[in-house]
Amino acid sequence: MTSPRPDKPRSCLVPNYHDGYLEKMENKSQKYKRYWAVLRGNELFFQVTNRDPMYIEKINLEDFMSVEDDEIYNNNLQHIMTLKMKSGDIKLKAETLEAQDQWKSFIHTVTKLEIPNQVLLPGQIRRLQEVLELETKRRRKLGSSPPPLPPLRSTTPELDQNDYDDVENDRLSCFHKVSRMEAETLLVKKQRIWKSVNETQP
Repeated sequence: MTSPRPDKPRSCLVPNYHDGYLEKMENKSQKYKRYWAVLRGNELFFQVTNRDPMYIEKINLEDFMSVEDDEIYNNNLQHIMTLKMKSGDIKLKAETLEAQDQWKSFIHTVTKLEIPNQVLLPGQIRRLQEVLELETKRRRKLGSSPPPLPPLRSTTPELDQNDYDDVENDRLSCFHKVSRMEAETLLVKKQRIWKSVNETQP
């Protein structure tokens, strides 16, 4: 997490996945301060207002582990959630329960690159799928995403040219190479011979 600097411009090259008001607990005062928060890529930007072209603080979510509800405070309808980071916990307060659930789902999607296992409306699921696709493409362009999975292997294995039996070289010496026409002629002759033999037998 970077130190507050009021002269940082917003990153407009990274898409805005979600935004809204959030209160963030300050480390020094241990009190909540209200910000306009914007989730761009896997970074959470904090601005004074939604029209402010500058941000004063941001949280890089690369070391994000999970986001959890604070049950003690939520029982009092305060809608507090905790970002579990490798560097430490960050407490955020949403305005409503619905806003809290939305922030949790968007943060989980962009950090884990998967749709969270939450109760979501069809419209929310479609929006998260769009965000997932955009963030996956963005990571690939940056070269920070894991390599794509190899394609599914066919159930019918492909045989290499060397896997085929060498019929031509392995042919027994008693067999002779003949054309198709010659083989058909020989077959007709053999059928006539067998027919005549069967007719002569009592």
